[in-house]
Amino acid sequence: GMMNKECTIVFEAVGNQFKRTVTGIDGDGQPINLSATIPWDGKEHKVDGPMGPAMVAVNPANAHTLNVVVKVNGKVVSAGRATVSKDGKTMTSAFKGEDPKGRKFNNVEVFDKQ
Repeated sequence: GMMNKECTIVFEAVGNQFKRTVTGIDGDGQPINLSATIPWDGKEHKVDGPMGPAMVAVNPANAHTLNVVVKVNGKVVSAGRATVSKDGKTMTSAFKGEDPKGRKFNNVEVFDKQ
């Protein structure tokens, strides 16, 4: 699959849930503008995504790591983990799956805190 050309991710606490907003440009040059607010409780929650409605389960593995599974129509389309460094300045995201065009991916992305 195509890596994003440009991407900004913002996490915000909303009560006992977290809002994740993603903006940027995808690997095909199309704009990205996604937002979802879900609890990080390991249960599946419905969100809108680039492939349409999806079910997302976010499960904290420890104080710095989240495991994430994304399903569309009951099929896992993405799974992996995001880990924030102990100093809180870097997040490494490693995911495998299939993009909306059916292309397989095995991607590692590194984000710096702004």
